[in-house]
Amino acid sequence: MLWPARRRERPGLSLTVCELASVTSRPLVRRRSARRPGDSFEAYRLCAWGADNLHPLSCDGSQWFDVSLGAVDALSTLGVMGLRDEFLDAAELAARPRPLANDGKTNVFEATIRAVGGLLSAAQIASAMIAQDAREAAAARGNATDAAS
Repeated sequence: MLWPARRRERPGLSLTVCELASVTSRPLVRRRSARRPGDSFEAYRLCAWGADNLHPLSCDGSQWFDVSLGAVDALSTLGVMGLRDEFLDAAELAARPRPLANDGKTNVFEATIRAVGGLLSAAQIASAMIAQDAREAAAARGNATDAAS
């Protein structure tokens, strides 16, 4: 046997290495792992909503740029994972106008990759979501007109 059948101890995911490698278990692994980003975002929402950083052990947050980096960082993951409600909540928080602090302590690299990059990827995902909504609305309208004919 190439893969020993030992258990990986992870909360909510107790599959053997063989099960993880199995094609038949992939939908199960996908469903279980899809909950993880939502769980992490819920911890951020409960402990550090609006903060740049979440400190999970103390259940509090801290500011670095004071632009809700926690929400901005989460946007692309939430959107890609299809967690639409969480994505919209994070987008609403990230969209609140705030001036970027220019106190000489701002790390330009971090501000660029996290704040600007996160917002750009979120905008791309949001436009894809809107396009999908439009396709679904058009399909529903088409079905309604077909039924009425």
